[in-house]
Amino acid sequence: MASVTPFTVAVPNNRLERLRAKLELTEFPDELDDAGWDYGAPLANVKRLTAYWKDDFDWKKKEAEINRLPQFQTQIKVDGYEQLSIHFIHQKSEKSNAIPLLFVHGWPGNFLEVVKLLPLLAKQNGSKTPAFHIVAPSLPNYGFSDGVKKRGFALRHAYEKAGLARTQWFMKEGSGYNEIQRTKPQTLGYGLADSPVALLAWIYEKLHDWTDNYPWTDDEILTWVSIYWFSTAGPAANTRIYYEVGHATDSDRAALGKYIPHVKLGLAYFPKDLDVPPKNWGRTLGPVVFESQHPDGGHFAAHERPEALVDDLNKMFGKGGGAYGVIKGKEGYN
Repeated sequence: MASVTPFTVAVPNNRLERLRAKLELTEFPDELDDAGWDYGAPLANVKRLTAYWKDDFDWKKKEAEINRLPQFQTQIKVDGYEQLSIHFIHQKSEKSNAIPLLFVHGWPGNFLEVVKLLPLLAKQNGSKTPAFHIVAPSLPNYGFSDGVKKRGFALRHAYEKAGLARTQWFMKEGSGYNEIQRTKPQTLGYGLADSPVALLAWIYEKLHDWTDNYPWTDDEILTWVSIYWFSTAGPAANTRIYYEVGHATDSDRAALGKYIPHVKLGLAYFPKDLDVPPKNWGRTLGPVVFESQHPDGGHFAAHERPEALVDDLNKMFGKGGGAYGVIKGKEGYN
């Protein structure tokens, strides 16, 4: 078994100075009158965030906050690929029979998506609601995990009416990023790796469009973007998984959608997620033992609506829930 060691985020000062220098030299494009969000991230908003990032945003303060989280790293060997150093959060319950919960982020998220869940789940001691051990990794190519240098790292290793309207909006107005990242991520990467403002605008647009009127603060936005800018693999590496998914073999694609009879599933539907498919589609993936339909919330549900997500976990894994006792000896109760 690979060793697990504590991890501390420590961005050197010379990288912070280089970031400020790049922000100082930014040349902004012009913008059409009354463009709003229709053409992408508004110029005035990006200028405001750029100025704040350069002059007032305190990364070291945010870094200290992140370092209060229980962070670790370990080495994982993936078949056919190099050994990778993986960064992760591990909040361990005091209850030995707590339920192990793996939280996996997506793009353009990061391990910080789990942060609002941690104090809520830490309160649960197995008396009225189940206790959980929580592990939240930075995926390869993200955050403070290693990047992958070999092609093909993707599917084998990763992972009603209003819903139809949201899905149609996404396909028409919001899916351009997907086409670029799954076809020419390297070309896009030159801009993301060299220009912090390009990275900021690329991610900021999604944080706005993919949430349900969530009131992002400038500090939240810049902390998330800074995780990408200071990531171990660099700010362009995270887009490559889209290429690998888009160029996967037929067998890999088939495996992703195959019905898995021995894995119990819970599905939570949030109206402002990207794709909001009919519930029957999710039921083709495996035995669904829990479903919830939320009145609000978007793509980053753990960050936007943490209480709702914790309530779902309690209903699914708690006594009487469809996944209660799914792991023998790890029921999560006293």
